[in-house]
Amino acid sequence: MMTSTPILTGEQIYLRHGFRDLISQNAVDIVSPDVSDVGGISELKWIADFADLYDVLIAPHNCGLPVAFMATVHACATMPRNFIAFEHHAADAPGWEDFIEGVDKPLIRDGFVRVPDKPGLGIEINEKVARRFLIEGKEFFE
Repeated sequence: MMTSTPILTGEQIYLRHGFRDLISQNAVDIVSPDVSDVGGISELKWIADFADLYDVLIAPHNCGLPVAFMATVHACATMPRNFIAFEHHAADAPGWEDFIEGVDKPLIRDGFVRVPDKPGLGIEINEKVARRFLIEGKEFFE
């Protein structure tokens, strides 16, 4: 059975193995892996490259904190021609950008994000903000 409606999935699929059959069997038109669910930047990049071999588009998904957001930004900057968009859900969340420092804000300007050129993800964690969200009884990593 076929449809002319593009099929997208992947927001809650874990690791590259969950995408392998979907892509290789042409079961989807667009994959939407989340960097936090698939195992990080290198796994996200692998999925993008594999999808490109099958002419499947990629639109990474992210609804996490700015650390995961910036990891996705870096991965997207290296993706092949099949990258079409970065789906993000926390742009309007109050205080969302306060979790990180060391980059110009707002992070998203006119629909685009500047890729930092500093080491690592190019950001620093704002420890004061992060400490406010600790689970009771847990200690901050130091």
